[in-house]
Amino acid sequence: MAGRAGEKRPAITELNPAPAAPFLSRTTPSWRPVRGWQRKCIETHGATRPGKKRPATTAKSGIFESSRQVTAPSQETPHLMTRPALTYWDYVKLDAIHNLQSERQTECYDEVMFIAVHQHFEFWFAQVIRDLREIIRQLTGAPPEVASAAALLHRCNLEFGLATQGFDVMKTLTRESFLAFRGALQHTSGLQSVQLTVIELLVGREAGELYHHRIDGPGMRDFLARYGGPDGLLSAVLAEVRQTGNLRQAYDRVAAVAQPAELAALQRELVTLDRQLADWRRRHAETAAKVLGRDFSESAGTVGNTHSCRDNLEIGKQHTRRYFADLDDQFTALAQETSA
Repeated sequence: MAGRAGEKRPAITELNPAPAAPFLSRTTPSWRPVRGWQRKCIETHGATRPGKKRPATTAKSGIFESSRQVTAPSQETPHLMTRPALTYWDYVKLDAIHNLQSERQTECYDEVMFIAVHQHFEFWFAQVIRDLREIIRQLTGAPPEVASAAALLHRCNLEFGLATQGFDVMKTLTRESFLAFRGALQHTSGLQSVQLTVIELLVGREAGELYHHRIDGPGMRDFLARYGGPDGLLSAVLAEVRQTGNLRQAYDRVAAVAQPAELAALQRELVTLDRQLADWRRRHAETAAKVLGRDFSESAGTVGNTHSCRDNLEIGKQHTRRYFADLDDQFTALAQETSA
């Protein structure tokens, strides 16, 4: 739209992409409301004010740096982009997505679906982790941003719900089809999902409540060797939580000072998240039982021990935590009073 007569419009400056953080890094961008030409995520993109010259930056991709220099457009030609035009397929990395299932172990048709569903789990887990860190930051800020945290937690719950829908797809797998490629999985198991464990640690699981060492077998030994050592990812997340607090601790700090309406909205989302986390392992075991039939309780699990798939999954179910059960009890009691 054209401005009023005589009004000078600011030059359009290019927003150069910021380095992408590792998928489990805490250095994720903060989304905060801004006005005018400073639209979303100026912290991430490093936008400069109109008229301010922007220095050249070094582009990065993930944790790998590139020597390619990205230069801001000159003020004389503000609309000239120095990079190739961005396409949808490049933006969402469509070629990489197409290649994600290329390492299947057999020619079984359904193995590609099996891989895709587990990748679906992990994609959404990565986004949930990112959101949980931002929610904790908002709740522990001064002042706490309770309404924003509740809104983001609502989205986080929708994301977790989408991840859970993968079990419905998995249930369409027949026993015969799964057994055709199950042996090729060797010692891989959904019990090795480190991102699900990171979610639990960010929500409220304590270091002493980790249970992976209770599931014997080479699959879990591989997991602990990769993620469980003093320099492993789980130790790093525990150190992070000691510094920033977890979601339960963040809620406890704001519960006494938040406005009642904002607090009620936050509590409702916390209860939803708590229920979904508690239900995850039940859905996992239910799906495995549906697909495997009698092999669920008779054959050894894929983690490589002598226990059945049922017994291994039962260990995870037994160590499932409820982090906001007290709030759930309050909501249940309130609902019963309302319906009475």
